[in-house]
Amino acid sequence: MTVDIGGSGITHNQLILTAPAIGEFWRDVDIEASTDNRTWSLIAKSQIYRVVKAGSPIQSLTLNYPLSTARFLRIKIADDGSGDLRMGGATGHFDSSVAPTLVESQILPVAQVEDTVIKTSTTDFDRGRSGTVFHQVTLETSSINFNRNVTLQLSNDRERWKSAGRSEIYSYTLGNNPLKGLTISLPESTERYVRVVVFNQGNPSIKVTGAVFSGFAKRLVFLAVVKGVLPLLRQTGKQFADLRHRTGPGQYQHTRSVESGRGAAYGQS
Repeated sequence: MTVDIGGSGITHNQLILTAPAIGEFWRDVDIEASTDNRTWSLIAKSQIYRVVKAGSPIQSLTLNYPLSTARFLRIKIADDGSGDLRMGGATGHFDSSVAPTLVESQILPVAQVEDTVIKTSTTDFDRGRSGTVFHQVTLETSSINFNRNVTLQLSNDRERWKSAGRSEIYSYTLGNNPLKGLTISLPESTERYVRVVVFNQGNPSIKVTGAVFSGFAKRLVFLAVVKGVLPLLRQTGKQFADLRHRTGPGQYQHTRSVESGRGAAYGQS
């Protein structure tokens, strides 16, 4: 799938794909850039997925990549043997001030509960406020030699919770080498409270002592909402200046959506 941004010199660093409305999938993705639609360079690797749990879809269709001004983007979606996965469009995010910066914060638990009946360890975290974006949670524990299933739940008031997905965590020692998988990825979220439920299933309890929350801090990001399949955006200088309304040194007002039927799209997969 090839996308024509509409002109060179427009700064961009993120695409959010529009996937078919039905079906589950998990695919690896290569993101390539070109200034002439002939010579391509790989700029990032990522994954996209959609799974349905308890009747609710859990998906991640966001592709982050280093700041680029290339006119053309090519998205290569790996074939896992289940057939073509054709995207229905994309939303482009452009940042003309800074590239996304990964921000990490270490947080201690605010509550922990052991359920000896259903064999779970539940840990609640308070990130301090809602609105800050995160997409990864890396758990901290002194336990070793374990493999557990976990679920994440999110809330803004610590009363109403929604599922944010399932994952697996593990920690082993091979000789003198630690082998750990304690990072849980989820779609970008902004909720204040995070609940981690570890399923022990008759094994010794895993005590979570803390967590590191990771997310991309963004400034001056605006949205291009696609009509049709793939054309993203072609902005004039005046329109771009309107979007970058300055409110102070290095500060700009909230983002705004624009629609464009111009540009070009190519049906490559």
